[in-house]
Amino acid sequence: MMEENKRIVKDLVQLSEYALSGSEADIRLFLARLVRDYRDEYPKLSKLVSDLLKKQYRSSRSYIREMSDAEPVSIAYADPVEHEKPVCLNGPVCCSGRIEPILTDDLKRQFTSLISEHQMKDRLYQAGLKPACTMIFVGEPGVGKTMSANWLSRELGLPLYTIDIAAVVSSFLGQTGNNLKAALDYAKQQSMVLLLDEIDALAKKRSDDTDVGEFKRVVAVLLHEIEHWPSESILIAATNHPKLVDPALWRRFDCELHFSLPSGDAVERAIQEFLAEDYRVFSEYTEIIKLMVEHSSYSDIERLMLRFRRALAVGSMTPLEIVTQAIPVEHNRTRRLSYAKQLLKTSKLSQHRISVLTGVSRDTLRKYKAQQRWEVND
Repeated sequence: MMEENKRIVKDLVQLSEYALSGSEADIRLFLARLVRDYRDEYPKLSKLVSDLLKKQYRSSRSYIREMSDAEPVSIAYADPVEHEKPVCLNGPVCCSGRIEPILTDDLKRQFTSLISEHQMKDRLYQAGLKPACTMIFVGEPGVGKTMSANWLSRELGLPLYTIDIAAVVSSFLGQTGNNLKAALDYAKQQSMVLLLDEIDALAKKRSDDTDVGEFKRVVAVLLHEIEHWPSESILIAATNHPKLVDPALWRRFDCELHFSLPSGDAVERAIQEFLAEDYRVFSEYTEIIKLMVEHSSYSDIERLMLRFRRALAVGSMTPLEIVTQAIPVEHNRTRRLSYAKQLLKTSKLSQHRISVLTGVSRDTLRKYKAQQRWEVND
């Protein structure tokens, strides 16, 4: 009996927390679980709750919105939530320019599944489930983590907010955790996509000997908030250093998405997209450009392609000159030879000029050219 009372008290406390957070979807989801859990021991209570779930209640928030639409002059007050937005919370973020990230097939499938879950979340609620609403993006800088968060917010029609780590961290004992909790509490009150970038800066392993204790409290805050995150909002954490993040956090996230440096077809897609309408001018040099950006991030590729476009717009160089001027000084002989071979194939430069650009001897170039002729004739 004692254990049973403990369970009921725990359920009541959990329900109260959901009620105070204003998350109707999570309240309904939790009640649906209670209906199943109490069906055998408390059938009457289970039926009463089940009947309540079948009813459609109009929230006070929707009632106020209706009244505001009907009588805009008589109700003149600002949303108090807006005034309570913590200074460490930035948003809604406006994204200009390119919005859709270049994703691997595996990431596309994961994002498609996430979007479908949120677009059809009513079906999940009916089944006593909820969509994935907390996730962590892992990958090196420039591989599309932030852009994917922005794109996801657009696809779901939700505003994107970000947390300013510098504004969260305080020199006052305990204030860092309070700042973070204030930002997370605000985000839980309304539907949004919240991006917590560089989470490793806040959620270091609690076994780290260099930690003075403040960040242990921050990890405790994150553990609690992630576990009780409402399904109307999405919390995205991102990190370049997954090994620094406290392992307890990984188990709290609904899903984990890994972003990698582009390779193969993804590199060519990135070159085409970042060159935009100028791609037709540079298309014959695609192979040598791919050599230049090998092992580069998407942001590095974008930076180089914008450099090409600016040079083309100024009109001081030909496309071939723009490309050859960007060939890096290589100390690796194999890579220098790869550049030289591509220039022999795709350009009309003399062997002397190619030798100067790549550092490969003319004798080596002549041998390679002769070998190519022999292979063609053979």
